[in-house]
Amino acid sequence: MANEIIPDSSPNPESALGYDGTDFRTLAVDTAGHTQVDIVTAAADSGLATEARLYTILTELWKKIERNDLSLEDVTKYLNVVVKVCALPTGAATSAKQDTMITALQLIDDLQGALASAGIDQLAVKGQDQLFGYKDRLLARVHVVADAATMILTSAAVATGEVWEVTHVSIRNEQHSIPSGTIGITPDEVVYHCFASGTTAAANGYFCFTGHMYLRTGDKVFANISGCTLNDDLYMDINGYRMTKET
Repeated sequence: MANEIIPDSSPNPESALGYDGTDFRTLAVDTAGHTQVDIVTAAADSGLATEARLYTILTELWKKIERNDLSLEDVTKYLNVVVKVCALPTGAATSAKQDTMITALQLIDDLQGALASAGIDQLAVKGQDQLFGYKDRLLARVHVVADAATMILTSAAVATGEVWEVTHVSIRNEQHSIPSGTIGITPDEVVYHCFASGTTAAANGYFCFTGHMYLRTGDKVFANISGCTLNDDLYMDINGYRMTKET
């Protein structure tokens, strides 16, 4: 019979057959009866990516990642990631804690603004005009040659920005005793404020003031010495501290 295909051997009639162009062969199946197919060759589709092509793409992509040269400006290229669970590292601030910090900082900012608007944003110290700090020691001597029976000795004036704390003043007449003497402060050599007065009995003896006298800018220490004779050497020694006001 024309075109009749007769196998060289008769297979088990329960087996499925496949024709290889020359003879019939039994089709392979797995233990579940599913047909097993091995593709030996297949024509590549014109748009199909080969293994070599995929490897090239991966290589170029990796190079761009290393160079940080990936651009995702096109909205169609954005990588959307949904994070379902993310454990915070130890010490990390939660959103709630950050909100608390922001609230506290805002209160400080509001308070600073309120103080500034009221002109009280700088610290004011009670009694600040009376507070001062040490600048240097005060050691001064005044020498005058007498040309009258009563002489007034005055120190240099306190410099601008300074306060003198005078703790000791001594006066003496090198040649004669001092019948009476006075020590104090004068702001203008017109008005004299006495801090101590008394007498000494011997020539070259000391009459002293010990305590605290505070002199501001322009003030002077003065001493009034009586019983002088012409050309007596009169001395006034001043000890204390040169201070500056705290601002």
